[in-house]
This record gives sequence, C-alpha cells and structure tokens, in this order.
Amino acid sequence: MTATLDKRPAAIQRMFTDIAVRYDLLNRLISLGFDQSLRRQMIALLAGRDPKRITDIGCGTGDVSILLAKTFPGCQILACDMTLAMIQVGRKRTQNPAVQWVVCDSSQLPFESEIMDAITSAFLLRNVADLGAVLQEQSRITKPNGTFLTLETTPPRKTLLYPFIWLYYHTVIPLLGWLVAGKPGAYQYLPDSSLEFVSAEQLSQQVGLNGWQQAHMERKFFGIMAIHQAQKK
Repeated sequence: MTATLDKRPAAIQRMFTDIAVRYDLLNRLISLGFDQSLRRQMIALLAGRDPKRITDIGCGTGDVSILLAKTFPGCQILACDMTLAMIQVGRKRTQNPAVQWVVCDSSQLPFESEIMDAITSAFLLRNVADLGAVLQEQSRITKPNGTFLTLETTPPRKTLLYPFIWLYYHTVIPLLGWLVAGKPGAYQYLPDSSLEFVSAEQLSQQVGLNGWQQAHMERKFFGIMAIHQAQKK
C-alpha cells in the first residue's frame, strides 16, 4: 500500500468531504460518461426479483439509490454512506420518499439481520480497510437467497491498452481533479486505489469466501471495471 492509500475511515471521510460538491461531475468526466450506463447495467440484474427493500452501501451522492428508486417503484431504498457531505448533496438531487438516507460505516451497518432483499454498491470496496468484514456485514443483513451486486474498478490486465490506461490514470485523472475540484491528491488516490486493489477474479473469490455463493463477475469499460453478482447462502 502506498503512502497515498490511507484507508482509515477518518481519512476516507475527509477526502470525500473535500470533493463532495464536484464528485458527480468528475465521475462523468473520468468515465467519459459511461459510469451511469454501468450502474444501470448492474441494477438490471435485479430484474424479475421484485425487491421490497434494498440497501445501497457507500451510496455517495445517490447515483445508484436514485436509479433503484426509479426502477423499482414502491421499493424502500436505504442509501448509506459514512460521509455526511456526500449524503447532503444526494438529498438535494431527489425528493423521492422511497430513498432514505443513513450515515453509517459500511463495516457496522445499523440494521437487523436478514431483512434486505438486495445489497448494492458502486466503487465502495476498494476504499474499505477490511474487505472481508464489509462483505460479511453485507451478508448479515441480507435475506437468504438475497442478491449482492457491486460495480468496482479493477487493475487493468497487461494488454495493448495497458500503457494508455496507466497514462490516463496517472496524468489525466489527477489533472481533472486539480482543474475541476482543486483536489489533485484525492484524484491521485483514485488510480492508486484501483491499481493496488485486488483483481476482479480475486474480488469474486473474496465475495464467495465471505457469506455469499454463486459469485461471478463480468469485466466492463476496457477491462478496468467489473460488475459482481452473488446470492446469500
């Protein structure tokens, strides 16, 4: 882990507090606008399940939570994040009463066991200090046969595109962070945390070892992101 990768909750909270106002705009710029499409692809995996209660963990400013509420009318969406500033931005984006905002740590969720039909997250897991504990906590609050879904970055494979991806990570993303948010450090953390995170295959294995079964994944966006799916044991 490099010196820039301080994953202590307080450090992560400070970083996301600093970038909360510009977070959505920078997400769109960095992903070339594909991030919302990938979120919709993840949510589409719940089609036919008719969920009644979903927890979106590490919800940030509510991208996934808002899409879930639109996709499943009548479903209760619990949008959880430990950074109040991110939730405050999210609250301004929707007045949908189905979305209920909760400030909490992903490793200590304030919910009873086995009450959720599904768990979702996007770009959360690479930021947590104890991956296994967070996956187990998500499993704890999910009903048997409930669904686990996450969209996460993953280290790119050493293909012909790798030099261009490396260059983009280490020059374009920090530059955008500086120009748009005035926070190049936070947007150096993004590529560092992505490159040093476990591979998509390893993450899928960790999911299977921590309370979930039938774990599988599909790489997206030139292989630098992946959608993971599993079922509660």
